[in-house]
Amino acid sequence: ILQRMNRMLRKVGHVLIGGGKGSGPLGRATPKVTGKLRNSTTGQILGGAENMRLEIRQGARSKEGFPYGMTVIGGAAPHIIRPRNAKVLRFFMGGRIVYATLVHHPGNKPNPYHERVLAENMGKIQEVVNAEGVALAADLWKPRRG
Repeated sequence: ILQRMNRMLRKVGHVLIGGGKGSGPLGRATPKVTGKLRNSTTGQILGGAENMRLEIRQGARSKEGFPYGMTVIGGAAPHIIRPRNAKVLRFFMGGRIVYATLVHHPGNKPNPYHERVLAENMGKIQEVVNAEGVALAADLWKPRRG
């Protein structure tokens, strides 16, 4: 039963994540500036017999170590950015390199792209669950040899 559950969750992960980094619907829907967030998409089966689950992560971090995926999904309020380990910030804007000692970031609106991907793929996910459920029921009803 546990092997069947694990296989089902892996198939669901494949529906959402695809076979390679960012190749599935979630990766294609992830906003792309550098591609780092999309390429950080991974899935992992966690838990055991009582609480097995699929966890999908997009663990991209900024150079400073900040996990920025949640600010893409949930948005961010306007804020000030200051250099931490240098005297100035260096970034690209309009195809040019810009240096600044302070940046007033305007923030960003929430982009719940993950919810759209889940809704768009719910039919495929249901197909996987149904097929694995039928196979599981067949396994459970097989006569046991004593």
